[in-house]
Amino acid sequence: MSKNKSWLIAIFLLLAVLIAACQPQVQEVQVPVEVTRVVVETVVEEGQQVEVTRVVTETIVETVTVEVPQEEAEMPESDKVLRVNLGTYPDIIDPQKSSFSNEIAHLTLIYEGLTKPNSALETVPGAAESWEYNEDATQLTFKLRDGLTYSDGSVLNAKRFEYAIQRNINPETAGEYAAITDEIIGAVQWRTSEDEAEIAAGADLVKQSVIALDANGEPCVDYEQTDCLWLQLTFTQPAPYFHTVSSLWVTFPAKEELLAEGGENWWNSSKYQIGNGPYVLQSLEPFVRGYFVPNQHYWEGVGNADIEFSYITDTGHQLPGISER
Repeated sequence: MSKNKSWLIAIFLLLAVLIAACQPQVQEVQVPVEVTRVVVETVVEEGQQVEVTRVVTETIVETVTVEVPQEEAEMPESDKVLRVNLGTYPDIIDPQKSSFSNEIAHLTLIYEGLTKPNSALETVPGAAESWEYNEDATQLTFKLRDGLTYSDGSVLNAKRFEYAIQRNINPETAGEYAAITDEIIGAVQWRTSEDEAEIAAGADLVKQSVIALDANGEPCVDYEQTDCLWLQLTFTQPAPYFHTVSSLWVTFPAKEELLAEGGENWWNSSKYQIGNGPYVLQSLEPFVRGYFVPNQHYWEGVGNADIEFSYITDTGHQLPGISER
């Protein structure tokens, strides 16, 4: 099975789990019920015992099971945890290097692209509120939402996405999905050339073709620039589908400085996984579990449940292992 198909299957499975988690909850309640019954009693009349039949109505309390919509169910906040066993622990959790479904499952919680798929798998705005192609679809410009931040409250601007896409193309990254951005001018040359001069020329072309712009249309200067809200991509040929490509994990804006600080295995610690997605990686125990909490700074609102990933490969212990938590 191809990795593309594996990823799609994983998304559908995750959606199925989320849908199941949102189904009405079952709750037992006590309700009063009127019960009518026929009673036969023996009484004494005129010195003789006779049987008298009468109808008796009384109220009793019964326990019944009802369905309660999730938003109405009373549940302690700490108990709202969606638990999913992913089986194998990821080989890597790096936006520009990951390729397998269990890796991408982590990334799509921690980060968000310029666009994203909705429940019908249609491409809708993500970090970008809008996008526009030029007349022949050889250039695409995204406009980011005002006031975006990472989960730690720091500024998220277009230059972060500039870095992410350029890092995906950079041959030093060597990601398995690097070719997915080959429509960008200079990408193939930078990514595949063996001649040093050709590599340098390709890198220069990419830096001109993937560029973050400020409100005056000037190149952005740093990651703190709050008016750096436009990202312009230029292609070698018409690419009217590239707004959908921009929803994929290879465009997710991991922080350059955290990658440098964490070194080769930066991805293996929640300390360096600071993203802009709906969830925050609160803790990561390699080969045991990953625990996610709602991102309080997420632009679309805060989730109402935590998520826990387990990495249990023994099928005989998967359900008991999750149930014990």
